[in-house]
Amino acid sequence: MKNGDIMMFIRTTAGVQYFSFSKDKGETWSPVEPGNLKSPCSPASIARIPSTGDLIVVWNDNGVDQKRTPLNIAISKDEGKTWINNKILENDPNGSYCYTAIHFNDKNDILIGYFDWSSVGTTLKKIPVEWLYRTE
Repeated sequence: MKNGDIMMFIRTTAGVQYFSFSKDKGETWSPVEPGNLKSPCSPASIARIPSTGDLIVVWNDNGVDQKRTPLNIAISKDEGKTWINNKILENDPNGSYCYTAIHFNDKNDILIGYFDWSSVGTTLKKIPVEWLYRTE
């Protein structure tokens, strides 16, 4: 986090990602609490956008059932308290998207890799950072 704290995000079967925070470099942690990201028991990925300082999350925006679809991306300008500009990366109802990786290149693009259990294949997408900030 910008203030030096560490954020832990945790997949659960409770329909949302859970969070815990450490103020002492991981020695101790706050009680685990439900967050505001609807999610099946599927791992999320969170990273900081180098060019803006905002957080980005890639996760399955689906707290209704345990399907790992759709695969979404959103940004937070307030250290994860709220997520905005939620966009769909994949929405095949038969897809099963997970195990995401996030990398930023020097051209201000985000490279997102992920696995699809339904096709047993991997995908790599290149997304301009500025696309995340569009509200259309």
